Amino acid sequence: MSRKEVAPGEEEWYRVYKPELDTAAFDPLDPEKRYHEGVLVETNPGYGKGTLFHVTGDIIAASGMRYEEREFDREMESEYLHSFPQIGRVIRADFHSGKSALF
Repeated sequence: MSRKEVAPGEEEWYRVYKPELDTAAFDPLDPEKRYHEGVLVETNPGYGKGTLFHVTGDIIAASGMRYEEREFDREMESEYLHSFPQIGRVIRADFHSGKSALF
C-alpha cells in the first residue's frame, strides 16, 4: 500500500477507522450477512496499520465474549475487509497516555 500524504497539522493526530471484516461462520438462524466490527487507531499514518480494539467470542457460549487489542494491517486483512470508513481522529499524546482504555 502506498503511503498517503499527511497534511500539515495532521501529524499530531491519529486517524480512527471502523473496519468491517467478513465473519468466519454463517449462522443459519440469522441469514442476514454480518460483519465483525472494531475500532482501529492508525498509529502508522497512511499505511492502514495500527491497533484494533474489538470484542471476540460468542454471547451464548460458555466462554462468553472478551475485549481484545491487537495489531492490524490493512494489507494483511484485505481479503476479509468489507469496508474501512474513517470515523474520527484522536490526539497522539492522548492515545499514548493510556486514555485508549476508554474504548
